[in-house]
Amino acid sequence: MTESRRYRGLLIGNADYPRDPHALPALEGPLTDIVELRNALADEQAGLFDSADLEVLPDYGIHDLRERVDELFTTATRGDVLLLYYSGHGQLDERGTLYLCARDTRTAALRATALSAIEINNILDGSPATSILIVLDCCYSGAFKGATPTTPVAGRGRYVLTSSRSTQLAQAATRPGQPSPFTRQLVRALRSAPSSAGAEHLTVVEIYRQVHHWMTADAVIAPQLRFAGEGDVALARRPAPPPAAPPQSAEPPSAPLTRAPPPEKSRPSSEPLARTDTLVVTFPPGTRHSGTRQQSASAQKPASPRGSASPSRSAERRTTGGREGRDAPPDAQEPARKPVPRRAILALGGVLVVGGATAVALLPGNDGGESGDGATKETASPTAKKVTVKAAGTLHCPDNVTSVAFSPDGPTVATNGGYGNARLWNMETEKNTRTLTNLGNVFSVAFSPDGEILATGGDNHKAELWNAKTGKRLHTLTGHSDAVASVAFSPQGKTLATGGHDGEVRLWNVATGKSAHTFQGLSKGAVSVAFSPDGGTLAIGIWDGRVLLANLKDKHSVVTLKGHTDAVTAVDFSPDGKTLATGSYDSSARLWNLETRKTLHTFTNRADAVSSVAFSPDSKLLAADGHGATARLWNVETGKPVQAFTKHTAPVRAVAFHPDRRILATGSDDKTVRLWRVS
Repeated sequence: MTESRRYRGLLIGNADYPRDPHALPALEGPLTDIVELRNALADEQAGLFDSADLEVLPDYGIHDLRERVDELFTTATRGDVLLLYYSGHGQLDERGTLYLCARDTRTAALRATALSAIEINNILDGSPATSILIVLDCCYSGAFKGATPTTPVAGRGRYVLTSSRSTQLAQAATRPGQPSPFTRQLVRALRSAPSSAGAEHLTVVEIYRQVHHWMTADAVIAPQLRFAGEGDVALARRPAPPPAAPPQSAEPPSAPLTRAPPPEKSRPSSEPLARTDTLVVTFPPGTRHSGTRQQSASAQKPASPRGSASPSRSAERRTTGGREGRDAPPDAQEPARKPVPRRAILALGGVLVVGGATAVALLPGNDGGESGDGATKETASPTAKKVTVKAAGTLHCPDNVTSVAFSPDGPTVATNGGYGNARLWNMETEKNTRTLTNLGNVFSVAFSPDGEILATGGDNHKAELWNAKTGKRLHTLTGHSDAVASVAFSPQGKTLATGGHDGEVRLWNVATGKSAHTFQGLSKGAVSVAFSPDGGTLAIGIWDGRVLLANLKDKHSVVTLKGHTDAVTAVDFSPDGKTLATGSYDSSARLWNLETRKTLHTFTNRADAVSSVAFSPDSKLLAADGHGATARLWNVETGKPVQAFTKHTAPVRAVAFHPDRRILATGSDDKTVRLWRVS
């Protein structure tokens, strides 16, 4: 019965609020919340959602949030089960109306810059779907008065599950990489809550009762459930014993790139998204691509380029006002308490042998003796070649840093720095030398190989080209219909690649600012791009976990690398062209042999997503972040950890090597970029 339905969801997490940081302090939990909830909802054993039908929106602006929420509900069919989840700050106006805050929200202008409960309910009332679940993990979430569909249907209904009452603050995560208490228990219930005797599925009401029981037992704020309609809706499968580890197998074969008419934009629709390894390439008449080499080491993230945590956070989410709400009655059942599981590891991410390749655990914290520089030698690799690391400086930034790039021709460093800004720094003086403004939320920065041009991409759906010496804007590149998550220059600097959440990768003529080629049909969007050293191949990381290697010289064929189980948020070629590194939301980084297309090593991070990877100039070391406060160096040949960097006080979200000097930069939510000399 329930298996024939299509389950679709939109998971929104807002951690940073740079336009009103005093009224809306940064939060630790939202970005972790949406990743963990997505993993649980699409779990191979317990999930009823297909991962392709779950869209994750980290730190998005209000314009994009309104568009995505409207799209989810208006493109639905009557049989769809729809989920809207939000984690972040909730605010009440003088009338007691609840507003869900976006990255660019200002409390002085809630109606214009935040998403109101009234606005959401108006959208819900126009949706064909009859089974809708709203889950809110924010302050005063009980003020959402949304469970009043006009025509109740048997076995259908509208449910509103909230982390607090209308007059209560919600409890927030207190450490980096930690989910909020409410979402942690929600994920736990989806994976392990007992269902009714003999029942195949867990329903919304059963999951609520279990979450309510656990949270009240822990003496924390009790959640509440509002519902209207008849019957109940299944949300997960009944827990089953974990399957045995799968046997080793070869990597899936590559798929050819075919020419075809441009498809419809790859947004969620009323029909299921097809899973395909076909990439569509559109070439304007009379154009020809000339491949060139990439020098920039930009740390990219999917709209992930969000910011998230400052070193110290409030343990509660702040706002004012409120009205009383009411709870659905909790279940009287008292099941035995179970320990809260660690962060979810997806099926492939938890296997220690993948396709015959080495897998190494990325453990948080210090694994060896720490030096005064904050560089820790890893004890897990006694045979690894000795690496010496010394602190070389610190750049103090006004905001979280999620992308870093070195200029190849000197001491200049670029960062995304504050809402609407990118910043240039002199790493020798540690001073901010120039600020580029009016950019929207910047997700990615990259220098041209000669250091003359800086590229930026962000949530204004545009990429910008700047004269890196004067700060003059050279070109505004328009064509994407959604956020530009990643930018990368070709090795000769003639072409810029941009990856967008609109499901397109575009190649641009740097001299003219005109679009040269468009790759379309990328499921859920491209979140990372990189050119090979010879310029003949473009690596593309996709939201659905695939990595595409598009041949730009010969027949426009593509090779698909499969292994990641969540968004591939970082790609980087080794300077010698032999190896590709990838990082993913599935809490792992991988090294791939580009000749055999096989995985060489898999580094699993038990706590956090990997959103940035970078090779050393000699191709022997790989730097990777992990959203914990530690970055690490790995020996590319052996796959062993050789160094940890522990001076940051909040998640590390960007890593980059200088292309000529042995300097490593690590950018963090603690609003610093730390520079390290590696020898």
